[in-house]
Parts: sequence; C-alpha cells; structure tokens
Amino acid sequence: MNCGTFGYYNLFPYGGAMTFSGRADQLNIWNDALMEVDASALTANRSLVVNRSGAICKVKVLDKLSYSIFNRGDIFLSGNTDVINLIEDSGEGDLIIVP
Repeated sequence: MNCGTFGYYNLFPYGGAMTFSGRADQLNIWNDALMEVDASALTANRSLVVNRSGAICKVKVLDKLSYSIFNRGDIFLSGNTDVINLIEDSGEGDLIIVP
C-alpha cells in the first residue's frame, strides 16, 4: 500500500497473523486477542501502536512512535525512530528495538 493514513483494528475473539507492506505517513494499530501483526515491511513516518494482544506487533517507524502495551505481546520497532513516546505500559510485553 501507499497511503497517507492506514489504520488496523482487531477485536476479540479473532487471532492469527496479518502482514502489511508499503508506505504510510501515519500507521495506527489497535491489536487485541491473539493476533500477530507484522508491519515491518511498511515504512511509516509516524505510528500509534496499542497492543492488548498476547502476540507480537512489528513496525518500522522513521519519525515518531507512540505506544501502549497492555498484555504479554511485545512490540518490535525498527527504522531508527527519532522519538519514542510511551503512553501506557501495564502489561508484561516490552518494546524491543531492532537495529
């Protein structure tokens, strides 16, 4: 894809895996249940990731990542992101920066 803003929202009880690629100025991911989201091949300037899932999310962000973790799913971040903004972290998951 190639777009200004892309948003993905997953609710209970759905699980599985989603993969996204391309470019977006703004990437928004709200992830619940047991869904794994791989957006590491989608280059975003800015991103909001809210991970309430027990599975992982992967994103590639250049300018700014804002994120929350509410469960055990990690967020893997690549892209040499300039600004990382933690909104809330009440889960067991971690933000893992990938070189």
